[in-house]
Amino acid sequence: MIPIPPEDPVLELLHLGYHRQVPHPALEHWVEFYFGVQTTLLRPVVETLYPDGGSALVFHFAGTDLPGAWFTASQALSRIRFEGRVDGFGVRFLPGGAHALLGLAPAKLADRHYALAELDLPQTDGLFAALANAGTDGRIRLIEDWLLAHAPGQKTLGPVQKLWRALSRVETNIDDDLSDAGISRRRFERVFRQQTGMSPNKFKMLRRIKQARFLIKTQAELPLTEIAMQCGYFDQAHFNRHFRSLVGVSPGSYRNRQLARIEHAEMKVR
Repeated sequence: MIPIPPEDPVLELLHLGYHRQVPHPALEHWVEFYFGVQTTLLRPVVETLYPDGGSALVFHFAGTDLPGAWFTASQALSRIRFEGRVDGFGVRFLPGGAHALLGLAPAKLADRHYALAELDLPQTDGLFAALANAGTDGRIRLIEDWLLAHAPGQKTLGPVQKLWRALSRVETNIDDDLSDAGISRRRFERVFRQQTGMSPNKFKMLRRIKQARFLIKTQAELPLTEIAMQCGYFDQAHFNRHFRSLVGVSPGSYRNRQLARIEHAEMKVR
């Protein structure tokens, strides 16, 4: 299995005061991490969000009594603009995690961002006002306690939690994994789509292109054909087409952009 790295924007987003924290062990199968951004910007910046099969519940604090909040499970390339005072916090869910813990069905919610009022979240009385008045550590404790209150019924892992990592393998056949889990391919595909908002094949593509972006950023000297093969693509045109559809540029243009960014950073250091 190719080790799929977590998206690691820590260095790239230092200008936003980005930080993250791993969840309580009881939530490790459903929550990937908590994240926050806190800073004041002198000029607006725009950041690109690449689809990778994840979903998140995000809060934005703007000095009001209640934060703005939305749930996103979109699997399309998007951009977000930051300006002035930036103060945000969120929960990044593993595949199926938002469905298991909060009853959110990305299959119905995946096409756009949804405001908090549009979601039927459980037992939120007073939670959002408390978040607005807490620091980062306090927000993590509040959200974690809220999620843990819904975790006891999730002691038995479902097929999505058991098998999503198998979809990241270079080899495409997961029949043995399905057999071990006691679920048919058709039922797994139906459950996976219901809990993540996409087919297993779409998820596999998202994870492979995420791996490709990681390799281009960290091993830019590798030939693009080698990167494609390491990510399970043996047809360069197929790889290029998938990469462009999810990243917005060709693999070569993406690599050139990363190299230019590195060169710019080195010049600043010098």
